[in-house]
Amino acid sequence: MNRRKKTRWPVWLVGFMVLAGGILGINLMVQDIIAGNDNAVENVEVSPSAYPGLNIETRTKNTKHYILSISSVLANSKEINTPIQTWVNDQEKKFLAEVEASAETLQGDHRAELNITVETNKINDHLYSLVFTSYQYIGGANGQSIIKPFNIDTADNKILNLSDIMTYDKAAVDHIMSIVKEELKKQKNVNSYVFEAELQKSIKKSV
Repeated sequence: MNRRKKTRWPVWLVGFMVLAGGILGINLMVQDIIAGNDNAVENVEVSPSAYPGLNIETRTKNTKHYILSISSVLANSKEINTPIQTWVNDQEKKFLAEVEASAETLQGDHRAELNITVETNKINDHLYSLVFTSYQYIGGANGQSIIKPFNIDTADNKILNLSDIMTYDKAAVDHIMSIVKEELKKQKNVNSYVFEAELQKSIKKSV
């Protein structure tokens, strides 16, 4: 009975194939790291709002470590869009920094979450109030919510400050502050998340 001779591969050829396979594997791994490839699925949709000249952009991303959903208003004006987008980007950067610091504990059913929503309120034909709510959850018992208003003028293409629509009166502002504080104290579900210094800072920025 004739036995078929086993084909012997030259040692140099076997070594080359092993080396090539290793290089290919490392190359693919590096590409995954550079691309941030952790099975992330990202989607961006832009749709018209109920108001002329204002569109709604919704961006979602689903990764191994976090879930992200960001809604924003896009106007036909760079002067309006830039400050809004800067704030939104700042919220996302802070969130991703927190995710990176807690990456080891964020996977499976314990992923982080960033959810930014916006409510558009029409004041008149060209004045609108945009109220953004940013909810961030990294871990623990509760998440953190931040509310940021933008008052915009689509006729003059600018974001309005309180001083643009009313004369500053310290006594009136102090009175409004006291009313706001009392109302917040009545809302037990948000009272524990309100910080006096941040509230004062927010009012000063708006004036």
